Amino acid sequence: MIFKRQVTLLKELIYSRKYNSVQHYAELFQVSTRTIHFDLDVLEDIVKEYHCRIVKKPGKGIFLDGKENDKNKLLHSLQNYSRFSNLSPAERQIQILEKLVNEERLSYKLLSQKYFVSRTSIAKDFKVIKEMCSKEGVLLEYDNDGTFLVGHEKNLQSLLKKLYLRKFEQNYYRFPNNLIEYKQFLLDTDNSLLHFFIEETFNIVCTIGEKYNLADHYLISLQNTLIVLCLRVYRNKHHEQGNGYVFEKVQQLGTYFVANEIAEEIEKKLNISLSEEDIVYINECLIANGIENLNITSNHGYYSKLVQDLIKKFSKIINTNLTKDKKLYKGLLTHIVPMIYRLNNNIRLQNPLIKEIKKQYSVMFNITWFVLVDLESKLNIHIPEDEIGFIMVHFQSALERHEDIKKVLIVCPTGIVTSELLEARIKKYLPSLNLYEVVSVQNLNPANFKKFDYIISTVPLEVKNFDSNRIFFISPIPTDKELKELTNLMTDKIFNAQAFYTINEYNREVKINNFLLPNSIFVNNHFNSMKEILEYLISYLEHEDLVTPLYRKSVFDREATSSTALETGVAIPHGNPDYVKKTSISILVNSKKVHWGNEKVDIIILLSVAKNDVNHISSIISQIYDVISDRNRMETVFFGKTKENIYEYFYDHY
Repeated sequence: MIFKRQVTLLKELIYSRKYNSVQHYAELFQVSTRTIHFDLDVLEDIVKEYHCRIVKKPGKGIFLDGKENDKNKLLHSLQNYSRFSNLSPAERQIQILEKLVNEERLSYKLLSQKYFVSRTSIAKDFKVIKEMCSKEGVLLEYDNDGTFLVGHEKNLQSLLKKLYLRKFEQNYYRFPNNLIEYKQFLLDTDNSLLHFFIEETFNIVCTIGEKYNLADHYLISLQNTLIVLCLRVYRNKHHEQGNGYVFEKVQQLGTYFVANEIAEEIEKKLNISLSEEDIVYINECLIANGIENLNITSNHGYYSKLVQDLIKKFSKIINTNLTKDKKLYKGLLTHIVPMIYRLNNNIRLQNPLIKEIKKQYSVMFNITWFVLVDLESKLNIHIPEDEIGFIMVHFQSALERHEDIKKVLIVCPTGIVTSELLEARIKKYLPSLNLYEVVSVQNLNPANFKKFDYIISTVPLEVKNFDSNRIFFISPIPTDKELKELTNLMTDKIFNAQAFYTINEYNREVKINNFLLPNSIFVNNHFNSMKEILEYLISYLEHEDLVTPLYRKSVFDREATSSTALETGVAIPHGNPDYVKKTSISILVNSKKVHWGNEKVDIIILLSVAKNDVNHISSIISQIYDVISDRNRMETVFFGKTKENIYEYFYDHY
C-alpha cells in the first residue's frame, strides 16, 4: 500500500524531464531526505510493473526512466488511487475473491498495479483466499492467463454465499441481525441486476418465512441461497447431479413441492430457467433451513430417541430434571433434524451471536459441547460452534423456565477494568447460571430496569417504578465478607430455596483438586504455538496412561471446530471422554502469549474428563471459571509461582 504523499511524488517524477535532487523533493513535501529515500524504495516495485525504473545518480539526483507510453499508463493508473489504495487487506481479498468467483482470470501483476501494493502483498492475499476456497472444496489454480477457481457448482455457490456474509461482517463487524437489514446491505451494491434479484428473492423468502414461522438466521440463509443461485443460473451455471443421488426419491420429499413452487416463481419473475438439479438444491436448502421434511420425520422415533438422550444427559450434568420440558424437546427436535441434514450435506448455518454466546455463557457452552459428544460419535459428524450455540440456547431457555433463573443488572462506576473485576467477583459468590449484565453509571437508563429481576449497584440509585426490595447496594470493590452477606441476603429474600440449593449442590459435589497433581502442572514454558503446547500436554497424558491414542485427534478436532480460548488469555482445550481412561486436569503456564483461535493465551488448562465423570462436568468447569474469569486473579494464581504453589492454591480454595 502506498501513501498519498508517495502518489504525489510519483506524479512529480513522471512529469519531470530532468534529474532532481532528493533534497529538492524533501523541501517540496516538507519531509526529511530519509523519508524521500524510503518513499523511493516503496515506489520502485510499483514502477517496475510498468517497465520503468527510478535512476539514482550521485551529484545529479533521481529520474524516472521509461518509455513515454509506459509512463502514461502509470499516470493513468494513479487516477484509481483514491478508490483502491485505502482498502484494508481483508477488503482487498474480498474484492479479489469476488472476481475469481465470477470467473475472471487474475494476474499478480495487474492486481498489484490496480491496488497499488507489491506482488508480495498480492501473494499474501492469495494465500488467505486459497484457505477460504479449500474450506468449501474449491481449488485455486493458474495457467499462462492467470489464476482462476475450479470446483463443483455447489461448492462455488457455497463460497459465494460465504463471500456476501463476509462482506457484511467486514462493514459491521458482526453478522446481520435480520433479513431486512441484510437486504438493505445487499442493495447498497452498484450492480443493478443484483438489485432486481434481491427484491424478488426477498419477497419469496418473506412469504416462506411467514408460512413456516422461520427464524431470522434461517431467512438470511435462504435469501443468500436464492440470490446466488439466480445469479449463477443467469450466467448459465447450473448444479450438477450428485453422485448416487436418485432423483425419484427427491420428488417424494415433503418439501419438494415447496421447492418446486419457489422455482416456478423465480422463473416467472426473473425470466430464467432452473434445471431439475437446481430445484433439488433449493429443496436441500429448505430442509437445512428448518422447513420440516416428511421423510425425515417419518424416522421420528430414531430422532426422538436422540433428543431424549441429550436431555437426559444434560439433566444429569446440571443436576436438574428437564426431561418433562416439552418445549425443550420440540425445540431441539426441530433444530437437530435439519442440522444433521445440513452437516451431512456440508451446508453451514452461521450463528450471528456466537461470539457473545461463548463469552456470556461460556460454562453452558462447554457443557453443551460435552452433551453433544456422543451424538457426534453416533452420527459420525462434527458439530461446529455455530450449531452448538443454537443448541445451547434451547438448554439455557429450559433452565430459565425450570429454575426461574434471574436477570441481574450490575451498576458500577466508569472503567472497564473495575466493572470486569466487580462482575467476576459477584459471579464467584452468586449462582453461575444466572444472567448478569454490567452497565456504567453514565450509560444507565432507568427505562430498561423493568427488563431485570434484580439490581446490584455500587452507587446510590433513585429508581421509580422498581421494587426497592430488589435493589442491593455494595462497595465498588467489595470485600469477601460483603459478598458473602450479599449472597445470604439474596438467597433468603429472592431465590427459590430449592433451586438455589440444587445449583450450589452440584458445585460442591466434586472438587477439581481431586483431578489435579503437581506433576500435571507445568510452569516457565517457552512454546511458540497452540500445536506445540497441545502435543506436549497430550504426550504427558499418554505417558501416564491417562488417555488412549485417539484422544490427541479429538482434542485437535475440538479446536478446529470451536476455539476454546477466552478473552482473559486462557484456553481450556478438551477432547472426547470416550478416549479418557482417568479424569485429569493439566495446567501449563507459558512465558509468552501464543495465537489460539482468534485470541492470544499464555495459560492453558487441558480438561480431560472420563466418561464416568461427565455428569460432574458442570461442577468442574464452574470451579475453573471461578479462577479464569478475571485476568488479575489469574496472574496472581499462575504467574511467578511454582507448580507446588499453584497446586496448593487449588487445594486450599477448592
